[in-house]
Amino acid sequence: MRKRLLLAASASTLAFFAASPARAGSFSAAFPAAGASYLSQTEGSGTLPAGGSSTSGTWTAGDYIQQSFSGTGLASVSAFSDTFSIVNSLGGNEKLAFLINGTSVGSLTVLSGGGGANQTYTFNSGSFKPIIGGGLYTLAIQLQTTLPFGGGSIQFLDGGAGVLTGVALPATVSTVTVAFPAAGTSYLSQTEGSGQIPTAGSANAMWTAGDYVRQSVSGTGLASVFRLSDTF
Repeated sequence: MRKRLLLAASASTLAFFAASPARAGSFSAAFPAAGASYLSQTEGSGTLPAGGSSTSGTWTAGDYIQQSFSGTGLASVSAFSDTFSIVNSLGGNEKLAFLINGTSVGSLTVLSGGGGANQTYTFNSGSFKPIIGGGLYTLAIQLQTTLPFGGGSIQFLDGGAGVLTGVALPATVSTVTVAFPAAGTSYLSQTEGSGQIPTAGSANAMWTAGDYVRQSVSGTGLASVFRLSDTF
């Protein structure tokens, strides 16, 4: 028997949290720094020690170092800069991607021939489409190039210094509660038709990708929305 999804009208609520008006903000993030986690797919994982380096060399695409920051005070981030140091033992060039909450915001290339010396680099993303984190952001540097065996590696050093720039969380947060899905909500079942959920009733059965229920909400008084929750 085919499983079907029935969406019944209920007293479900959708809560919006909004920042109004928007204010620019920034947050200084020590990254990479002591406590950052790293992964070398060939030499193992670990945590960056204070005043030290990642003990595992990295030279494989997908190797990374990352660190999470809460309490940044930023509803969204639209620019990132970072100054960081590595031990460069590369025998070939290595491309590094910079990610925020899993989204790449740019890259730079570390050239070979470091001879095992400590080197410092600065990355600037420029402006990008805002990444909404609601105050919590995970920063990562991820290798994009796999070097052959004997092609050298890099190790990350403690002492990185980054800056996140974006829209600040408001001092106060407005919340609006609405009933969703509820009577009057429109729906589409590509196999059984469209309509509106009746009072104390349900939508047509749904089992096809793209089927939906949808409801517009006006008069919320919210300039923007950066978080929602829903019970249905």
